[in-house]
Formats: sequence, C-alpha cells, structure tokens
Amino acid sequence: MNGKSLLSSFINTTIERWPMVLDSILSHLSISLMSLAIAVLIGVPLGIFITRHRKFASVIIKIASVFQTIPSVALLGFMIPFFGIGRKPAVIALTIYALLPILQNTYTG
Repeated sequence: MNGKSLLSSFINTTIERWPMVLDSILSHLSISLMSLAIAVLIGVPLGIFITRHRKFASVIIKIASVFQTIPSVALLGFMIPFFGIGRKPAVIALTIYALLPILQNTYTG
C-alpha cells in the first residue's frame, strides 16, 4: 500500500465514521476542559495561599511534584477499583497532572 492510497483510505474511513469521530472529539474536549477548570479552581487559590504563607510553599509544591512523577497508566490503574472505568478517573488524573504547572506559575507570579 503506497502513501497516497493509505491517506485516501484514512480520509474515506474518517468521512464514513464522522459522527463517531465528532462524538469522540467532543468527549475528549469536555474531559480536558473540565479537568482544567477544576485544576484552576484548586491551583490558583492554593498558589495565592503559598505566596502569602511562604513556609508552606516548599511542602505543597513538593507534594504536587510527587504526583507529577506518577506514570499515567499507574495512576489510572490505581483509581479503577475506586472509581471504575470512564470519565471520572480521567478527569481526576488530568486534574492531578494540571495542578503543578498552575500552582508553580501562580506562586511565581
């Protein structure tokens, strides 16, 4: 199979299954936006708090850094017994991974 027919096959399959593709895109966007909103709602106030109370900054940033080092597959695997498979563990995992950058940037200013 050459490159042109492979691309043509991909385009045809995407067109045939467009409703499913669009549904998946919207689902991923909603999970990502929900996670980002939750992370901002947690990270910005926490960042402001550690800016005003510097003695807590090191500990809180280190805790957020530890969560950042956990592989995503391991984190999702750990959450399955508690939350099952679906949107909930995905939102929680993405929120956890979004916290450190938001927290650090809020703290930095």
